[in-house]
Amino acid sequence: MDITLLALYTKLLIIEVLPLFSYLSCCVFCTEHESIKHLFFDCVVARNIWADIASMFNIVVVDFESLARHWINHKTMAVFNLVSAAALLGL
Repeated sequence: MDITLLALYTKLLIIEVLPLFSYLSCCVFCTEHESIKHLFFDCVVARNIWADIASMFNIVVVDFESLARHWINHKTMAVFNLVSAAALLGL
């Protein structure tokens, strides 16, 4: 398995398990209920990051499906794929 995918999968598992222990139930940036979708795409910080990436590469990133679709359809855009993977891991 690719190390990037393994790191992302591990981060997703941690995010899913944390609410079970009541460590984090709200986003530290905007105090909304924290979920995977919120953390990666709906939070104000995530939206700003995706807006910057979208403007750099002239694309639209709405959710993980649109991002994954772009990865699959544009495999030759290695820089975008690397930047978007880094953004996911950084969030």
